[in-house]
Amino acid sequence: MRPRPILILSDSPDAQGGLSRITRDISGQLARNPKFRVATLGRGAVGSRHLPFPQYCIRSLPGNEWGQADIPKVWHDFAGKERGILFTIYDPTRCLWLSRPDLLRDTFPETAQFLHEGHFDLWGYVTLDATGPQDKLSAIATDALLGYRRLLAYTKWGEGVIERSLGLPEAKKRHLTWLPHGLDLQKWPLRDRDEAKARLYPFLHEDQKLIGAIGTNQPRKDWGLVASVCRQLAAKDRELRFWFHTDLLERYWSIPALLHDFGLAGVTQVSMDLSQEELSWRYAASDLTLHPGLGEGFGYPIFESLASGTPVLHGDYAGGADVLRQCCHAGSLVTPQSYRLDGLHNQVRPVFESRDWFERAWATLDIADKCPDDSGVNREALRASIAHLSWDGLWPMFEKWFEEGL
Repeated sequence: MRPRPILILSDSPDAQGGLSRITRDISGQLARNPKFRVATLGRGAVGSRHLPFPQYCIRSLPGNEWGQADIPKVWHDFAGKERGILFTIYDPTRCLWLSRPDLLRDTFPETAQFLHEGHFDLWGYVTLDATGPQDKLSAIATDALLGYRRLLAYTKWGEGVIERSLGLPEAKKRHLTWLPHGLDLQKWPLRDRDEAKARLYPFLHEDQKLIGAIGTNQPRKDWGLVASVCRQLAAKDRELRFWFHTDLLERYWSIPALLHDFGLAGVTQVSMDLSQEELSWRYAASDLTLHPGLGEGFGYPIFESLASGTPVLHGDYAGGADVLRQCCHAGSLVTPQSYRLDGLHNQVRPVFESRDWFERAWATLDIADKCPDDSGVNREALRASIAHLSWDGLWPMFEKWFEEGL
């Protein structure tokens, strides 16, 4: 049996960011399976010889944000005349053109014709970080998913949103199920906390607590909420120190301006571009991490923190909250006060009260004071709670899902 060509469309596997990491992990694992021949078509980087599969790059052209102009040439170069699979790891609103090729007739007629010729089956690992009105997806996202043959959700929450949007009969036709993507737990060891804190001296002294906040600089990460919560914590305890980790200092938010305006500049370190090893030391040095995403499909930093033995706070909304609850961390979730609609696709976003986050954070720190982890038991329990997210256990289930589609 010849291996089936599968082209994975997502962010470039050699770039930074959650989608790139998912693409890198799934592509690398699947490339070891003799039943598949793997390549990626991605945006955001140029490729790497260190990855064990071919990588194509989406060109910077008008209207080609998600590879609309590149699919025909890339497919013919990778698969030739073989019929195969196009596997997307994207929000469905980015993929409507794959389900409705006629939308490209005026802009990319060659692609429209190519898609009508049926060179591949369309499968998707569906990236969802919000619902729409009536707890369903917007019309465009739903229409996009109707063009797929197989659908896999990140979480049970995501599976439910898709099922409600498509209807149960259409969801069953597409073999809808869910699997969370995994962590390589060996890369997130349970490090010695005293040593981790010592590495940050003189910014952090032995008897001081560190609060971390991790997220990209984009509208969906509420850095304003983070700054407000940290200001309230600093007013309660002047010895607290803070650590912000992000990708850009200025984009949607100005991190320096937030630190200045909330009076946090002298007690906060900001990091970018840390190695995975150094990032794991920062998690280990932290007594609590804040994850104020306004909707997460999964939320890597949440589970990296728990793997490192550090408690977390996260908003009770979308996929990240769903996985936290399954890990028996419902106490780590902060309840939204309200909801609002956001963006072109009518996505529902939570509205939080910073005081709720402050109170939950202070309670978590207070509990830690009363239950010191000298024996490491508490930290070990946090790590054990996410052991089922290890790729060692998850990949066989992914592999079975892929092979069932052949």
